[in-house]
Order: sequence, then structure tokens, then C-alpha cells
Amino acid sequence: MSAPLQQPEPRARVRPATVAIVAVLLLLPLVAILVLSRGKTRKITAAAPAAPTESAEAAGDTAPHIRDTVDPAVPPFGNLKEPRGAAWDERGRLWIADFGNSRLRIYDANGGFLGGWGGKGNGPYNFRDLSAVAVGGGDVYVADTWNGRIEKFGVDGASKATATGLFGPRGIAVAGDGNVWASDTGNHRVVRYDAALGGLESFGTQGAGPGQFSSPVGIAVGPAGTVFVADTGNQRIVLLDPSGQFQSSWKVPGWERAVEPHFEVDDDGTLWATDPGSAEALLHFDAKGQVIDRRTSDDQGRRFSLPTGLALDRKDRILYVVSTGSNTVSKVAVPTGGARKP
Repeated sequence: MSAPLQQPEPRARVRPATVAIVAVLLLLPLVAILVLSRGKTRKITAAAPAAPTESAEAAGDTAPHIRDTVDPAVPPFGNLKEPRGAAWDERGRLWIADFGNSRLRIYDANGGFLGGWGGKGNGPYNFRDLSAVAVGGGDVYVADTWNGRIEKFGVDGASKATATGLFGPRGIAVAGDGNVWASDTGNHRVVRYDAALGGLESFGTQGAGPGQFSSPVGIAVGPAGTVFVADTGNQRIVLLDPSGQFQSSWKVPGWERAVEPHFEVDDDGTLWATDPGSAEALLHFDAKGQVIDRRTSDDQGRRFSLPTGLALDRKDRILYVVSTGSNTVSKVAVPTGGARKP
């Protein structure tokens, strides 16, 4: 907030009463603005809200600001700091968990900034280092990592529900039946909720055996209901059936150190996964867990740097890859079936 306005010294021949009246009239609009800005909610008007600026973010402005047009002041996929998970919605927008800024950001297909909300804290529109976002059924779900909770919003930003009691959740996915799956990383388990974030069910304990996990991160659900879990501490991908029962696992040798991989399941049931380990690659697995494609750079030849989040535009067959190390978002064209385009 700017410094208080200083009143000028009155001229010698101006009556004090006149100065007082004029001062009050001048300050009334400022007082009204200050009162409104201190409220936790704001009156919604017919006009579209302006997109947040960096100065507004620095001042802790957390309310949702969602634009219909791109903000020209923000560069493509700009303002990101250590971004993690990503999700694509039916309106052709990319949602990104901006971990380092504790904000949820929205972009169009070309990286044009469309707004978002957040800021560090534990209020209804705050986050504390969010790691993942998923879109399903017209709603947005966020893994709010160090607030230990999952949050549900409308695509318009309306706060709808919160599930607490988790320990550093880092992955989230929405199944075709509307259920919401999350990786409860610090508790070495995965959890399932209904669409309203009720009906909590827990799967797994700490360990390396079937049905056990060690620091799970990314999670995704395929078209047949299969749940894929990045069981990073055990350097493997675990497959669960729709009821949460262990099916099989695939080893991922590149996960020798602490990594935060994320997934996208393609329409044919094959799995795209980031490998933020020493390889810094994008992997494509077939239904049996065999790597059928491996890429270290995007379609422009730009190398991935600690790749984490993935989001698939199924209509135009574009896979968006978030690089935490370079604060960038890349595009990879992936035709149906997953083979490389010539």
C-alpha cells in the first residue's frame, strides 16, 4: 500500500473550516476504497475482473482473476517459478501449479496469460507450495502441498470444498467416474474421494511390497479406470485397479534420487511420464510397461530441464511439458497411438 497522502499547508487567508470540509470531501473516495480492499470477499459486478499484476501479487491479492482475453503485459508462459503439475480443460486452457509462487495460473494454448489466483497462506484462495492440479467435471482440484489439503474450485474460481489431514500431497487426478485420487506423499499412501471431496478411502502403507508405497508423487487414471502411481522411493510405477487393489509395477531406473514425476494417460491407455532424474526426459510406456518413446527435448529442440508436469490437449494432440528447472513450458506433438510424427 502506498504511503498516506500528506495534506498541504493551508494558505494564510483560507478559513480553517473551509479547509476541513474540502479535505473530508477529497478523502471520502479513498476511505471507501480502503474499506472495500480490507474485506475478505468482494462484490461481483457485471464487468470482468482485471488480471492480476505482479505488484498486486506482491501485495497479497489472492482473489481469483480470470480473463477472457490474454494479458499482453505477460510474456508467453510467463511469471512461473519452479512450476510443477499441469492440467488441460475443455475450454482449451492450461492450468499450472506454480509451486514457487504458491499460485494457480491459467494460460491459453500459446502461453497467453489468462489469470489465476493464490499467494502463500492458508486461506480459501491461498496455497502453500501447490504441486499438482487436475480438471474434471467442470471443476478444478489442487494438491495444496504444505497446507496438507486438497481443494476443489469451479473453473470460474469459486471455492467449493476442501479435504484436509494429508501430509505433503503432490499428485492429483480425476477418474472417469468422478472420483478424485491423490498421492498423500508424506504418509506413503494414495487416497480416493468422491467428487465433493467426501468419502475418504486410503490405500497402501509404507514399504516396497505389493500395495505399498514410498513417497508417491504423480498419479493419473486411465480410460479403463487403471490408476497409475509414481512410487518414487521404490523407483517404480505402480498400477492399481479401479477399486484400489494392486495390479502390477514397472521399474524406472532413472529415479535414483528424489524426483517429482507426473503422468498423462493417453486415449489408448498408454502412459506418458516425466523423468526428472539424471536423464531429464519424457517417457512413453506401452500397456506392458515397455518404453516405446523417449525424448529429451521439445519440438523446437529445446531440452527439458527437470521436467515435471504434463497436460494433454486430446483434440489437437499436443502434450505440454513443464520444466521446473528452467521455469518453462514446452509443446510436443503426439498423434493418436503415440508414435512420433515424421
